[in-house]
Order: sequence, then structure tokens, then C-alpha cells
Amino acid sequence: MSGVNRVWRCAAAVGLAGWMAGWAAGCGTLRITPPASVEDPVRVYVADYGRTSRLLLPGGSGGAGDATWWEYTYGDWSWYAKSNTSALDGAAALLLPTRATLGRRELTTDGSRPELRAQAIHEIEVERSASEHLLARLDGVFTAAVERADSAEHGMRFARLDESYWLCNQSSTRMKRWLEELGCEVRGWTLIARFEVAGGSEP
Repeated sequence: MSGVNRVWRCAAAVGLAGWMAGWAAGCGTLRITPPASVEDPVRVYVADYGRTSRLLLPGGSGGAGDATWWEYTYGDWSWYAKSNTSALDGAAALLLPTRATLGRRELTTDGSRPELRAQAIHEIEVERSASEHLLARLDGVFTAAVERADSAEHGMRFARLDESYWLCNQSSTRMKRWLEELGCEVRGWTLIARFEVAGGSEP
């Protein structure tokens, strides 16, 4: 092993350990303030899975009162789509620019909130047109991707994006952008996926 590789591996391990410690300590929160005024409201959900988060957007109603939901997440292509989840893979994803991915899955419910195996689920009321616009944009990004992969572990289909994933552009920073597109104000430390909603519903 070359000296450069040894230095990189040590730095990666230290960086990953520091990140894990910060995450475990829960030393920060992303505080979501929903839009103050909504004329045509619709519910969206932020699902907190601990180290990552997902956004659920309504996709319309089916027959017999069924409802369709689209769950989206953002992450590292190698980690999520290819299941390369060693400590060094995790460190590389955070500390080096790696290939990003957009994950998607479709859920159907009887009109109630989707049941998810998340640590917490936060309900937010936003403008319907904003939700529809974001869903259409994410669908377009996913459809345009030239490479996709299914992950049984995450229960999602992933599209490889032509952009970089790293510490300052990861799942929580992307969630912040999505929520801002929905008219929310988001403040806090985006290195973790811990959320709270100001004046919102916490089912």
C-alpha cells in the first residue's frame, strides 16, 4: 500500500468516525417552518430514517379511494444502488466527491398516511401546485437518467445522476432544497437527518 493510500485511509477513517460521533450525539436539528399561507393545501411527509431522509409527495388518487405516493431520496450511487457499504465506502461518500443518485419508489394506500419503517414521520401542509411542480421535476430527473438499479435492501429503484455527492451535498442538504421548493423555511445543521416541524403535525 502506498504512502498516499495509507494517508487517505487514515483520514477517511478519522473523518467517518467524527461524522458518526456527531450523528450519534444528535447535536443538531433541521427545523422546518411550513408556508404561512396555503390556498390549496396538500400533505407531504418527511420520513426520518436516522442517517438519511426521504420525501413523500402525493401522486394522485386511484380507484376505490386509493392514493398514490412517491417517495424520493438522494444519496451516494455506490452506497445505495450498488450496496457498497463498508466503512471506507462511507468515508469516501462523505469526504470525496462521488457519483450521486436519486432513489424512488411508488406507494399505494387507502388514502391514509403511508406506513413506513422510519424513526419519525413529519407531516407538512404545502401548496398543491408546488408539490405537483416538484414531483414533475423529480420524475423528469429520474426518467432522464441513463443508468438505474434496483435495491432490495432499500426497497427503491435508483437512478445514477451526473453530479457529485459529498459532505456538503448529501441527503439532508438536498432535502432542505426540496422543502424550500415547497415553500418551507428550513434552518439548522444539514449534516444529519434530524427534523422538527414548527407549527406542523407530528403523527
